[in-house]
Amino acid sequence: MTRVIASIGLLVVLVIGQQGAPTSKVVAEVNGVKITLDDLKAIGFSKMGMPQTHMRGTLSPEQLRQNLDEAIGNTLLYSEASRAGLEKSPEYQAKMDAYKRQAILELYIEKVLIPSIQVSDEEIQQRYKSDRRYYEPEQLAGIMAKINDASKVAEARKYLQSIKDSPADASKETRHSPMMSNMMMPEVGKMPDGVFAHPMNISLEDPYMAQMFPTLKSAKEGEILGPPEGEGREVMLFLVQKRIPGRSVPLDSVKSEIIQQLRNEKVYEVQRQRIEQLKSKATITIYYDALPPVQSTPPPPVKQ
Repeated sequence: MTRVIASIGLLVVLVIGQQGAPTSKVVAEVNGVKITLDDLKAIGFSKMGMPQTHMRGTLSPEQLRQNLDEAIGNTLLYSEASRAGLEKSPEYQAKMDAYKRQAILELYIEKVLIPSIQVSDEEIQQRYKSDRRYYEPEQLAGIMAKINDASKVAEARKYLQSIKDSPADASKETRHSPMMSNMMMPEVGKMPDGVFAHPMNISLEDPYMAQMFPTLKSAKEGEILGPPEGEGREVMLFLVQKRIPGRSVPLDSVKSEIIQQLRNEKVYEVQRQRIEQLKSKATITIYYDALPPVQSTPPPPVKQ
């Protein structure tokens, strides 16, 4: 007997022959029908509107557990529908034919197209360092002061020095976004006119900041960096309050995951190129008369 697991409001998302051995770990049994880990993934991917071949490996353990109850319910509903004889209906056969075409297409993408996609070491490094789940460089937390007028540098430096000397400056290790509200500034007196200061974290791998502050990597807590030298540069100073250590997951432990992500992202372009190649060799006839007419939008009236 064939087993079908479907999501409410969605077309059939998974068909597995019960007689065949499961292709992934069995996570549950309902009246003798096995539910596998791949079944739970298929339900999750269908909710996203994505084929499983494009989204493999992206579902969290929590999402898989949520899909388990749905898989159990769908299996029970399928058994009831099967007892009602719906498998013999023409509508069922039409849906199965459509699903088989889609399943073969997805297998072709998974077995033929995706393995052919090349991922370079440079692409892996770029993804690894740009994804904060894997890698976060060392940061300097502090106060950035930007100045409209270069004559205000002394006032800005004095203001930052007052923040440094303030007992209210606890310099907590906080990974906040680069731009934060002035409401988070220590209360150490009025900010000078022409000076805009705000809390900020600077990555030690930020090339722009490294150019603005050449001593960035060697800066110590309590040091005031800047202003940058040279014409056309922004006039700014930075009070270093805290060095926040970098955090990273070893690249070797996530490299295969990153490669799969990059391949999945490239599959659409590879698929498009392959379709264009096949089109150039195929005989294609389109019967436009059989299609509903396209309703053209009339041009807007021209004012006389």
